Amino acid sequence: MPAEIYWQSVVEGTREVLAKAGLGGSEIEGIGLSSQGQTFIPVDREGNALHHAIVWIDNRAQGIVDRWSGTG
Repeated sequence: MPAEIYWQSVVEGTREVLAKAGLGGSEIEGIGLSSQGQTFIPVDREGNALHHAIVWIDNRAQGIVDRWSGTG
């Protein structure tokens, strides 16, 4: 999935929470975000995505794992 979709979701969700709470961005001291798994997006030094998100349930390498473990 393109990294921009994740970022846009964070932006939209944050704006919605602030609006419902009646707060301005300058009133926030910190924000914590969490997700279900270890999805990651590799970025360069400027924070630009280098690849689509690699989701923690990605099983494209399962055949390799099976061969290495002797189960395939």
